Amino acid sequence: MLRLAPPIAGEPTLVVRCLGRLHVVAAGRPLGSPVNRRARSVLKYLVLHRGRSTPRDVLMDLLWPDSPPQAARNNLNVAVHGLRRFLRGADERSAHVLFVDGGYLLNPELDLWVDLTEFEEHLAAGRRRGGDFRASVRRLEAAEALYRGPLFEDDLYEDWTITPRQALEDRYIDALAVLACHYRTLGEARACIRVSRKVLAAQPMYEAAHRHLMHAYARLDQHHLALRQYRECVSVLRTELRVPPAPETTRLNELIRLRRIV
Repeated sequence: MLRLAPPIAGEPTLVVRCLGRLHVVAAGRPLGSPVNRRARSVLKYLVLHRGRSTPRDVLMDLLWPDSPPQAARNNLNVAVHGLRRFLRGADERSAHVLFVDGGYLLNPELDLWVDLTEFEEHLAAGRRRGGDFRASVRRLEAAEALYRGPLFEDDLYEDWTITPRQALEDRYIDALAVLACHYRTLGEARACIRVSRKVLAAQPMYEAAHRHLMHAYARLDQHHLALRQYRECVSVLRTELRVPPAPETTRLNELIRLRRIV
């Protein structure tokens, strides 16, 4: 059974949602997100690097690059203290953040559920090669459901989050394109249209998504929409990349024009 929600049993449970706005649930109690921005940053970094200790100096350089070492260390101490208080708000018994070998980490004994972990597992399973399209669709749909928005959407302008956020969004868009292709193969035209539109809303130059839409519209006997989609594809590729559509896209347009899509 696919798990789209964190486990209920197994105290203490720490639930961290990274996709969209950061949201924390500790011991079954919603805590939201730390009010202090630096405490929030420490939590985000430790979650992304869960399972290993992050050296104190790394966090100091990351969050206070222009501060003298002593000031940066004091600031980090204050941020970690605030984070510990925030997490203890639901469970005084648990030590959520540990200091080990000169660095900080989330307590490995915690029953930790992170939406990002589930998301990555569904993506990997859904993109494995094989003929079971239905199983792949279920996995990719599960990943789509977990993606509430960009990674740490409430702090878009922290420099260190930009690269992982973009990499994650790229994998998500690629996965949606695979999902649309599966829908096309399975003859589920309306689902193909829904997902392809999401791809193009994020990346208008994603040519395969234009083809999926063209094919789906034609299957629904909406040839005028399919031909219009081709024109939109030609326009965006010419404007943004100064290239023509791929021969595959042009051939598909010709088949649609001749009403040879069945």
